[in-house]
Amino acid sequence: MTSTPGTTQIEGIPTSETRGVYGGTDDADNSGVLKYVSIRHGGTDVGAGNEINGLTLAGVGSGTVIEHIEVIANKDDGVEFFGGTVSAKWVLTAFCGDDNYDYDEGWRGNGQFWVVVAADDAGDRGGEHDGGTDPETASPFATPSIWNATYIGRGITAGKRALTFRDNAGGSYSNSVFFNWGKGVDVENLESGDDSYARFVAGDLSLNGNVFYNTVVSGNGATEADLFKISMGSWSNATDSMTELATSTAALQATFAAGNNSVEDPGLAWDLNAGSIQLVPQNSLSEGTAPGGTWFENVTYKGAFDPNGTNWVKG
Repeated sequence: MTSTPGTTQIEGIPTSETRGVYGGTDDADNSGVLKYVSIRHGGTDVGAGNEINGLTLAGVGSGTVIEHIEVIANKDDGVEFFGGTVSAKWVLTAFCGDDNYDYDEGWRGNGQFWVVVAADDAGDRGGEHDGGTDPETASPFATPSIWNATYIGRGITAGKRALTFRDNAGGSYSNSVFFNWGKGVDVENLESGDDSYARFVAGDLSLNGNVFYNTVVSGNGATEADLFKISMGSWSNATDSMTELATSTAALQATFAAGNNSVEDPGLAWDLNAGSIQLVPQNSLSEGTAPGGTWFENVTYKGAFDPNGTNWVKG
């Protein structure tokens, strides 16, 4: 299912191609099984603001199985969800030209064991997370649950953001590791109230048990004020804007400690010139909370890899 009006044309497919239409009302739809698939060097611009992602999941239902997928060096986003309820587990995006994981139009699935490895010269956010498209207030809202992600960025000086929530998008990240990003997490706050901050207030957006390192500030020097930011849209009254910025910022940053987020060195490495990428934590991290439920693997370690296990990306 997608947001209003219920059916939409897939990004990158001309409207004359009717097989590009997606949507519907069956959240449990089964589109089959996709396992152990490598998608490499894909993507193209077919028009201004109209690109092809590595893997596009449009209106895909929860009966579908998506596991052990890698997207390598795609020109645009790595994986993008347009509505639907499909879940995805054990997914790697590496060296992509834009955002790595993008969701929109009310995607309400799950994610676990997601990995980002950014190129040193390309790529944008670890996650770009949007809500309804037309209008932005359209329901259902995007409220996925993502656990055990490891997002490695391009470095502090590149200025790229680990996560962006906007356009009424909600969602949660838990037990995840963010390393080597220029910026942390930002949540949009608009005067209309049709924004991701509203999802935060409603309890539909949360960050729990996540680890940040070498993000915004070198090493472990970052604080909640560095990592959790409110992004203000255009407000008609400057005084109201400043007051709201202070209030919403304080509320968001208070959840850093309340949600057991931390700044710790996971012992990862990223040096493409030296051919060194260390994805499995070499240092002990504070223990997380198991996700629960039948779909998730109920692990308590943080990040996409068991520190005492094998690197499932290899091979």
